[in-house]
Amino acid sequence: MPVDIETPEPPEAGDLREAVGAALKQRPEMRMIGTQRDVAAVQTKLSADQVKPQLNLVAGYANTGLAGAVAATDPLSELFGP
Repeated sequence: MPVDIETPEPPEAGDLREAVGAALKQRPEMRMIGTQRDVAAVQTKLSADQVKPQLNLVAGYANTGLAGAVAATDPLSELFGP
């Protein structure tokens, strides 16, 4: 039967810092905060893009001659709706 009880050596300062850093990286709350920060960055970029001016393009054409309109319907309205 062993009678001597060995006491472990205290960790060195560098090992303790590494252990605390690794423990903080594995915390679910810390990962959640990182995800929330990423979401906030995307929302900020979206808000900045929505403030920019918009450009809407509308096109149309007509083909009329001496005899009047060639087509009674607009072919673009068939493709893109009224």
